[in-house]
Amino acid sequence: MTATVPTWVPVLFVALAWLGYRLSLPRTVRPGKLLLVALGMFAFSLYGLVGTFGLAPLALGLWLLGYALSMTLGARHFTARGLTAVGELVRMPGSWVPLALLMGIFLAKFVLGAAMAMRSPMLHDLAFIAGMSAVLGVLSGGFGARALAALRCVAQAPAA
Repeated sequence: MTATVPTWVPVLFVALAWLGYRLSLPRTVRPGKLLLVALGMFAFSLYGLVGTFGLAPLALGLWLLGYALSMTLGARHFTARGLTAVGELVRMPGSWVPLALLMGIFLAKFVLGAAMAMRSPMLHDLAFIAGMSAVLGVLSGGFGARALAALRCVAQAPAA
C-alpha cells in the first residue's frame, strides 16, 4: 500500500508534525492568525468530508454537530490554559493539543483517501460515515475553540 501513497503525503505529515511541535512552545500571537488557522482547518476538514461523501445530510449534520460540540462543550479540553492578553496580542503557553488536532485531522483524511483509493465498501457504511464525520467536526472545532478563546482573552483585557 505504501507504494501507492503520493509523495506529498509524507511531506505534509512532516510539515504538520513540525508545525505541531512549534505550537507546543510558548508564544505570543495575534488572535487573527489563530482565526486564520481555524478557518483553514475548518475548510480542510469540510473539503475532505464533502470530497468523500458528497453533500450527504448525515455526514454534514454529524460534522456540524461535532464542530458545535467541540466549540462549546469541548472547548475547555482544546483551549490553552493561562492565556494572557498583551495589548492586541495574546500570550499562549505551550500545548501539545494543536499537534494532536493536526495529526488527528491528517489521519482521518488519510483513512478517507485510502478508503476512496481502494473503493472500500466502508464508504457506504453508515457507522463509518457517521464516525468519520463526527471526528472531523470535533477536531476542526478544536482549532475554532482555541481561536475563540484567544479572541475573548484580548477582548476582555482591561484597556491600557
